[in-house]
Amino acid sequence: MRGVVRLPFAVLFSEDALGSSLIGATDRVVFTLSLPRLPADADEAGFLLESPKNESWPCAETLGAMAWGYLGFEGRPDGRRILASWVNRVAIEIETYDEDRQPWQVAATFGPKFNLWYANWLEWVSICTGSPSAVDRGMAIQTQADLVAEHSGSQELTGWVPGATVRTYDSDFAATRAVAEAAAWRASRPEPPPLEWRLLNSARVLRDNRRAVIDTATAAEVALTHVLRTRLGEMPEDALEATIRSVNGLVGLLRLVEQIDGVAKPRWPQVRDRIAKPRNSCVHRGIEPTREEVQRAIKEAQTLLETYSPLPEFALIQAPKPVRADSYTPS
Repeated sequence: MRGVVRLPFAVLFSEDALGSSLIGATDRVVFTLSLPRLPADADEAGFLLESPKNESWPCAETLGAMAWGYLGFEGRPDGRRILASWVNRVAIEIETYDEDRQPWQVAATFGPKFNLWYANWLEWVSICTGSPSAVDRGMAIQTQADLVAEHSGSQELTGWVPGATVRTYDSDFAATRAVAEAAAWRASRPEPPPLEWRLLNSARVLRDNRRAVIDTATAAEVALTHVLRTRLGEMPEDALEATIRSVNGLVGLLRLVEQIDGVAKPRWPQVRDRIAKPRNSCVHRGIEPTREEVQRAIKEAQTLLETYSPLPEFALIQAPKPVRADSYTPS
C-alpha cells in the first residue's frame, strides 16, 4: 500500500532531513515515511518542496503546488539561504500488513494507530529540539491519508480521514534527520517521552502563568522523586514511601538528593527562589507570576532535568544541536 499522508500542521525540518526516510512500526504494521526534497534551485530562488519520489507516486497527481511544503526562512545577511523547510505532506509505503484483510479494513485499523505513533514521534521531536508542539498545547493529532493498494490483481483506493483540524504552530528550531530518526525509533517501540519532560514542554506554551509555574514545579518534583527512589532503591517500599512523603516539597527533595550525592555547591537555594516560591505563591496565595518569573522557573527546571533526568542516551547521541534561524515566516 502506497500513498500520501497529510500532516495536521506543517513541521519544520532541517536541510539534512529533507529527502530522507523514516521507518516506523505499529503492532504488526511496518511503514516508511519519505520526506519531500528541496527544489533543484533551492540555493537561489526555489521555494516549493518537491515530491520525495522520482517516479510517479500514487495519490500525488492532483496535489497543488504547495502540497509538499516550502522553504521556511528568508536569507541571512551574508546572502546564504537558510534551507530549513516546512513539510505539509509525506509519502508513505506500508510494507507489512495482514494481506488477508480488505485494504479499507487495513486503513481503518491502521489510521488511528498511526495517529498515536505520529503524536509520540512529535513529542520526541519537540523535546529534542526544544520547540513545543501542538501536542503540548493539548491539541488532538489527526492525520489524513490517501492510499492505493494492489488487491486481487487490481488497484483499490483507500485511506483515512482526520477527526479534527489542527492549526499550524510556529517553531524556532528545525528537526534534523538524526532527531527525526531517533524519534521514529522510540515512537515505534512504542516509548513516550519521560513525564517530567512532557510537563516542562507543556509549561513553555501555557498562556496561564499560574499553570505554567505549577507544571514546571511538578516536572522538577517528578524528576527528583524518581532519582531519590533510585538512590534509596535498597530500602523497603513502605520505608521509601514514608521517606518521600516526609520530605518538604521540591526544595526538600533536592536538598536530600544533594546530601546523598555529596554535592559541593548545592543548587537548592536557586530552586527555592526561582521555582518553589513562585509556585507556592500561586497555589497558596493566588498570586499570578510574571512571564519573566515563568521563564526563570522553566530555565531552572530544565537545568534540574538535564542533571537528574537526562534524555535517553540514544536520543542524545543521535540528536546534534538543532538548527536555528534568525527569522521565519510560516504561513
